[in-house]
Amino acid sequence: MAGYFNDVHCHLFNFEDVPFYATLRRKVKPIDTLGMLAASLGIVNVERFRKFIMFFELPVQANLTAFLAELREAAPGKNLLLTPLVMDFFDINPEAKPVHLQVEHLREGIAKCTTLSPGDRVLPFLGYDLRRLRSGSLDDFFRYWESSGGVSSVEKRSSPEALANGDVIGIKLYPPIGFNPDPSRERHAEIRKRYCDFYLWCIERRIPLTVHCQHSSYSMHSANRIRYYTHPLNWQKLLGRPGFGSLSINFAHAGGWEDMAEWQGTLKPGVSGGEAAKPESMPGSWSKVVVSLLKKYPNTYADLSAFNFASRSARNALKKLLERDEHDQSGGYRLRKKLLWGSDIPMAIPAKACKQKGVSAYRHLYGRFAETILGCSIERPEEALLDMTATNPETFLFPSAQP
Repeated sequence: MAGYFNDVHCHLFNFEDVPFYATLRRKVKPIDTLGMLAASLGIVNVERFRKFIMFFELPVQANLTAFLAELREAAPGKNLLLTPLVMDFFDINPEAKPVHLQVEHLREGIAKCTTLSPGDRVLPFLGYDLRRLRSGSLDDFFRYWESSGGVSSVEKRSSPEALANGDVIGIKLYPPIGFNPDPSRERHAEIRKRYCDFYLWCIERRIPLTVHCQHSSYSMHSANRIRYYTHPLNWQKLLGRPGFGSLSINFAHAGGWEDMAEWQGTLKPGVSGGEAAKPESMPGSWSKVVVSLLKKYPNTYADLSAFNFASRSARNALKKLLERDEHDQSGGYRLRKKLLWGSDIPMAIPAKACKQKGVSAYRHLYGRFAETILGCSIERPEEALLDMTATNPETFLFPSAQP
C-alpha cells in the first residue's frame, strides 16, 4: 500500500445539500433574512465567517481543489486520501435533497476536480439514519448502498489503489439527528433485529463506520435528548454483545475536547466541561468511555476532528492522555495506535486554531496538531504522528491493513 496522508473527517457539502431552510424555520425568530441566516449559523461577526460561508456557496469541485492545495502545503510530497462524510438529514427536513442525490452531487464534483494527482484518493462515507430501518428492510439499505456507489467487496476494498475516486467505502452515522444506535433501545423485536443485522453486515463486509460522539452537536433536539442519542455508553452496550466486538468504528471527536480536558485535569477554572453537562442517567465522562472502548476492542478508533488545538488546556489534556497511556500497565491496545487525524473542514474554518495571518487554515490547524503530538513525552513521538495520519487511518479504512 502506498504511503498516504489521511484526513478521515472532512466534508464537501454545500448549500445544495444542507437544509438551511429547516434550520432557520425551527431555530430562529422572524427577523430580516440575512440576520436569520447569520443567527442560524451562530454568526455575529459576518466578516470573520466569510471563508466559512463562501465554502457553502462554491461548487464541490472548487472546494476540493482549494482543499487539496492546502493539504499539499501541510503534507508536501505525500499522496492524499480523504473520506468526505455525507450527512443524512432525514429528520431535519424530509423535503431536503434525498441523501442519495447528495452522494451523486459529491461524486460528480470529485469527477470534475482536475487537480487530483494519480495517487490521490477521495473515498466518501455514506450518511445513513438508522430510523429508516423502522419502515424499510435491510434490502432497502443494500439497494441504497449500491445505487450510491457503495463498494461491498472486501477484496476490492482491500487498498486505496484498488478503488477509484468517488467510490463509497464507509458509512457515517449521526445519532444526534434523532436516533439511538443501540438496538436494545428499540421497542419492537423486528426493528432490533434489523439494527443488529445492519451491524453484522458491516462486520462481515468490514465496512468502517464513523459515528458522531460528543455532546456538542448539530440537532433539532434538546441537550438532554442529544446526549441520550449520542453518548458512547450506547456503543459500549453494542460492542459488548456477543459477535459485535469486531465492528470497525471511528468515534468522531473522541468524546469532545472539553470532556477530555476535564478528565485529565487541564480544564481552566470556570470553563464548563462534558462531565458537568452529563445527565445523571449516564454516569462517566464521554472521553473516558471512548478510551475504554479503544483499549478493549481491536477495530475501534477515535478521530481528533473539532479538537480545540488553539487551547492550551486541550493540547495538554491530549498530551497527558498519551503520556499516561504510555506507562499504563493494565493492558489493552495503545492509544497511539487508535487515534486518527481529521480536520472537520469546513466546520473548523472559523476556529481559532485555523487563524494565523499568512498561513493557510489547514496548514495552521494541522501544524497545531503535529506540534502537540511531537511535544509529548512518549517514545518516538514522530512515529506516533505518522501512525495517526497514515498507519492507523489505513488500518481503519482498508481490510487488508486490519490486524
